[in-house]
Amino acid sequence: MTLDSAGTFDPTATLDPTATLDPTATLDPTASLDPTGSLNLTGTLELTGALDPTGTLDLASVAHAAAMASIHRMAFPPREAWGADAIALQLALPGVFGWLDPHGGMILARVAADEAEVLTLAVIPKVRRQGIGTRLLDAAMRLARSRGARTAFLEVSVSNAAAVAVYSRAGFTPVGRRLRYYADGSDALVLRRPLSRPGATAEG
Repeated sequence: MTLDSAGTFDPTATLDPTATLDPTATLDPTASLDPTGSLNLTGTLELTGALDPTGTLDLASVAHAAAMASIHRMAFPPREAWGADAIALQLALPGVFGWLDPHGGMILARVAADEAEVLTLAVIPKVRRQGIGTRLLDAAMRLARSRGARTAFLEVSVSNAAAVAVYSRAGFTPVGRRLRYYADGSDALVLRRPLSRPGATAEG
């Protein structure tokens, strides 16, 4: 999905989840999800469920793609999960950035001109309702604003009440709807938020 200068969406531009990785990008193909390990650049992930009170996030690079894909796979149904190659391909594109929470959360976003778009936000079920989603979203909006974005957009399934609540608390409001947008046939709400003020601090 792309945004034009008028703030509208191009519905013909969608992420291809089967996208392949640019062979020049660095990614460890042996990365795996190790429930006993800790998060590192090979993509292993700790699943202790204990939330770090410091709220430390890692600014994502292509090297984090496998870890982010592991989180995405646990947070979404198989047909909607993004693979490591698709995430690495996104992170290699101009304007795209991401944040990674080592306890099991990730976000991808991009900035084009004065507009930002949240591409995906995922938190694994085990650590939901601990503020990880809100912290990731706030970090992404702050970085987008620092890069010149004045407005942010995103799409969310109407059936994902928890995500809709997080976005609403963060200042997003509905501006449109896409019929049968997702693989399960559910509609997508198009949400918008101005970036002239800091994000909300409510837990999500």
